[in-house]
Amino acid sequence: MRIAREADMQVQEPTFWLLQGRSRWRVDKPAASEINNNPTWAKGISQGDALQLSDDLSGPLGLISPDGSLGRLVLPTGMALDDSGIVYLLTPSGHIKRYDPENEAFVRLPSIGGRGQEARQFNNPTNIAIWGYMLFVVDAGNRRVQIFDTGTLGLIESLTRPNQWHPIDIAVHDNHAYILDGQGGCVYSFLPQTGRLHIVLQDDNFAGVWSRIAVDRSGYIYLFDHTAGRLHHYNSNGIPDGTYDYAGDVRPYFDAPPIIVDYKNRFCLPASLAHECDRHLPQDPPIFSMTVARCETGDQIFNRSGKRINKIDPTEFPGPYLYVTEGVWYSQRLDSAIYRCQWHRIELELRQTLPPGTRLRVSTLTDPNPRRSVDIRNLPEDVWDTHYDVIGRSPTTSTQDTTLHEFLVNSREGRYLWVRVQLMGGGYRTPAIKRLRIHFPRESYLQYLPAIYAHDDESRHFLEHYLGVIQTEWDALQGSIDNIAGLFDPHTVPEHYLDDLAGWLGLTLERSWTTEQKRRLLAAAPAIYDKRGTAAGLRAYLQVYLHNITDIPPEEQGDYPQIIEGFRERQRVILGRSGVGQPTVSLWGAAQVGRLQLDEFSREGDVLLHSVGDPEMDIFNEYAHRFFVMVPATWIRSNDDLEMLHRAIEAEKPVHTQYQLCLAKPHVQVGLQSTVGFDTIIGDYSVAILANLKGDAPPSATQTILGQDSILASDPSDDSDRRILPGKTLR
Repeated sequence: MRIAREADMQVQEPTFWLLQGRSRWRVDKPAASEINNNPTWAKGISQGDALQLSDDLSGPLGLISPDGSLGRLVLPTGMALDDSGIVYLLTPSGHIKRYDPENEAFVRLPSIGGRGQEARQFNNPTNIAIWGYMLFVVDAGNRRVQIFDTGTLGLIESLTRPNQWHPIDIAVHDNHAYILDGQGGCVYSFLPQTGRLHIVLQDDNFAGVWSRIAVDRSGYIYLFDHTAGRLHHYNSNGIPDGTYDYAGDVRPYFDAPPIIVDYKNRFCLPASLAHECDRHLPQDPPIFSMTVARCETGDQIFNRSGKRINKIDPTEFPGPYLYVTEGVWYSQRLDSAIYRCQWHRIELELRQTLPPGTRLRVSTLTDPNPRRSVDIRNLPEDVWDTHYDVIGRSPTTSTQDTTLHEFLVNSREGRYLWVRVQLMGGGYRTPAIKRLRIHFPRESYLQYLPAIYAHDDESRHFLEHYLGVIQTEWDALQGSIDNIAGLFDPHTVPEHYLDDLAGWLGLTLERSWTTEQKRRLLAAAPAIYDKRGTAAGLRAYLQVYLHNITDIPPEEQGDYPQIIEGFRERQRVILGRSGVGQPTVSLWGAAQVGRLQLDEFSREGDVLLHSVGDPEMDIFNEYAHRFFVMVPATWIRSNDDLEMLHRAIEAEKPVHTQYQLCLAKPHVQVGLQSTVGFDTIIGDYSVAILANLKGDAPPSATQTILGQDSILASDPSDDSDRRILPGKTLR
């Protein structure tokens, strides 16, 4: 973006201001003299990655949410999820229950829980967490944290401190458990590998103030001040890094919890976590759901005690508001550095289509002077020019869904511009603005008309706006032409144009590929086409496919794939020939061709009747225009991978040639697989598939001989590294 300097007052080429979350929306904080008159620069608006209505502080998305999830940033208090997707529950009675997928019920863990001071008993337990096989229980009443083995249910350790600490909450991240000592205003870090506690941060000013702890995906620590309803942010080294009043401001930094608790203390267990096998987190976490009455089909509903709820009224009250119902936001003053600048247009991009029942209004104000923020916000309504006012419609309404909107700036000339955004909703949904782009100055088509049309201000203003409607359409077309080079660059072309670009290049993209995988082949195409029709070109093409299949880049694929052309096998015809007249030894047999020759090859069932050609030239004629492609068998894990590789070879091989795809296993077998440098691989035993129920493994994966190329007791789900490198083990 190019902005004129303060003293540069000549006419500028068109440019723009970009307002978005990355630039913190370019908002001026109130000056010290303005705080009393206007203490905030936005009311009811959250400024994270998008401008949207703020969370209702007393609702499920507020930091003081009743379920203890800090506005659904983390799992509700008393819930934990292990690595296999099993849910653990701390019941109000002080017992631990674990979900049993086979019986579809929460089952109490034996010999754990119950009120008391003995080991394995609790007194006012406040929260649980799981790291690996360790179950942590914050036993606040007994001032300790007990650690249990989730497999054996044995008590591993009981964490205590000689100075009578008061642990009240816990959070885990990577290989650390962070324990909050509320009374001491202290956070401890526990490393399970060493079994030691050490202090991460301590502040006596917040003793008795912090009540919850959370850690985001980057390892930053958040402590909830229950007296002010605010999050205190610390980096992983315990250094303060600001505060937050709204959970929505930090929600992008957390992984969405898969379970929420509604206002009736019920939660919905997603079907993806209820399976006996292949459990996984739901693709669309229910962060913004209102009640469990909206659960998806197959989900199960329980209360906080782990009791199954079978009947729910789908028409019940949806619960407290998630968001405030209205809000207003003011931008900082935007300086064009142009005298009497006529601002052109605004591009507004929504994060998603405007939800039904919500409203969005955008207004602007211009002025030749840099007025104070407090003065701007106290101006009457009639001085603002509203350019965009839209209401979200029902999905059944026949309107075109779009997230990109564009409109002209109707305000008069002025060097400075302010943007005001007003959002409204019904409490359960919110508009969300991803970015605003304000273009200036306006290069009006009026300059191409005779001067008489701009003789007076009223006529000029009217014609500028009238011509601006047409100009906006032409500017968009001109912008597309100016940026057309981006449609030919694999790294910048929009996702929905990837297939079109591939079609122009004569490439076929796999439908199952991700956007990144498609771009990978498009980016490699120019270098491949320089060698198209050659073995080197085919090998480079297959390397891209293997990269997409295995995630192993070409530079780490070693000498694979190997492409062996048939004519190169002719060197095996004669051995020991050092000059003319020297004896020769044939290295092939008649069985390779199968021609019937008495005293040469006449085995019943294997011979073929060939009446033409020279038997001495059979080996050359039979293997002309043929080639072999050798790929490590461990790289091809399914029939889909195998078929994809066949399609790649068919697409790029010369049309007159034939090929054979060979999947080389990690071993050497004399006489069968022993061509050094081509099909010999030194590695571990392959995984033996004894019962391939899905039937999706390639043939090579099932052709195993026990004791020769496979062993029992291997884990078929092992997805270890498949790189063939020195020191690596292939499984």
